[in-house]
Amino acid sequence: MVKRRELFIFFALLLLGIFFIYIYSYIKQAEQDIFSRVQEDKIKQIAYLFKNIEEDIVTTHILKDSQSLADMFSDKNTREQY
Repeated sequence: MVKRRELFIFFALLLLGIFFIYIYSYIKQAEQDIFSRVQEDKIKQIAYLFKNIEEDIVTTHILKDSQSLADMFSDKNTREQY
């Protein structure tokens, strides 16, 4: 017959295994959440960067229409700057 001590050890190890599976799934979920937030933040930062470049171009070069924009980018030094 199986001793009481062996049954206790078996159930304790089973409970410990279930606990580790729960922790593993929680860590995997947290990892996915963190990476999705990082990806969203990168997209926002790039959008803010483009918006700042746009505002800088419009304010420093006093653009009024598409022709002035084309004239501005026809200069090689200006193209390299942006």
